[in-house]
Amino acid sequence: MSTEEQFCGSTLLKIGEFYTTKINGYVDIPICIIGSVLNIFNILIFTRKNMISSPNFIFTHIAFVDLLLLIAFIPFTYICYILYGGYSHGRWSYGQAVFLMYCYEFILTFHSISVFLTIMLALWRYIALAHPFKETQWCNMETTRKVVAAGYTICILFSVPMYLSGVIIPNPPDDQMVTTYTHMMKNDTILPKVYFVTAGLLHSFLPSVLLPVFIIRIIVILLAKKEDQRHLHPSLNPQISSSNLKKNQQTDRSIMALITVLTLFLIIKVLDGILNLTYMIYGSLNRSTKHCFYGPRSILLTATEIDMSITFVIYYTMSENFRDTFKGLFRRTSVALGNNRNPDTGRKIDQV
Repeated sequence: MSTEEQFCGSTLLKIGEFYTTKINGYVDIPICIIGSVLNIFNILIFTRKNMISSPNFIFTHIAFVDLLLLIAFIPFTYICYILYGGYSHGRWSYGQAVFLMYCYEFILTFHSISVFLTIMLALWRYIALAHPFKETQWCNMETTRKVVAAGYTICILFSVPMYLSGVIIPNPPDDQMVTTYTHMMKNDTILPKVYFVTAGLLHSFLPSVLLPVFIIRIIVILLAKKEDQRHLHPSLNPQISSSNLKKNQQTDRSIMALITVLTLFLIIKVLDGILNLTYMIYGSLNRSTKHCFYGPRSILLTATEIDMSITFVIYYTMSENFRDTFKGLFRRTSVALGNNRNPDTGRKIDQV
């Protein structure tokens, strides 16, 4: 029995190898294409005039970053998992090695930005619920723009050690005397260690600690507000009471959609943190066991791509305002194509 089978079991090793070589690429590329389209819809919706707000500005940038990541995953997945049957192959042409190295570094950089924006979104929503009178002062659009810009800058600066320590090295010639290449980080400098510490902090530790706190606090505040509303006397005007009730229900559904998005993101981050920690403990101590981690990493990568793609579905399902705005995009398009007139009646169409 090999070292890998002793460490992770032959069944888990076979499942991971089968998923990596036979399924991963053919599943991930359609997910990335569909997710890219859905994130374009997210950007179009969150930038409409009726949707402009500080939280939606953050959502717009999350959708933009996820769009870039999903697009980058397409060639990365094609080369690694379809052409060569897995990222563990490690024997590329020089051009492929260079592309994969910079593509991988780009993905890690923008993934850090996505994590930063997600935590920021949770914080902004918590402030809006816990301190509604301070929201316009603390979370106004100007402040939001500055913090988002700072997030991009900080995450890019934290990634500089990774870019400086990447290197392309030749592999020993194969049986046909063809030289292939692989990419790795230099081991003779402190830069990779600096990056791994900051990446671990940004990618796993901070979201795993902060997001549960914000999610629980948001749920507690929502439950407390519902309890307060239950004890309030109904309005003397039933129309006003009905209008307020409908508005509160829409707000609650939007917040629950946000909680769903944050919870899914948190689950993936916790699993990613556990996997990385396990690899650091076992995979780095015994290099022969590193193949045990390729399968779970590939499955987790697919889950991450799905998570980046389903924000549109969650908000379309749970937010009436989101649905109306999305439908309004097509109404405006049909009105423009129809010269702003109904083809059956010839009357003017009211635009949303």
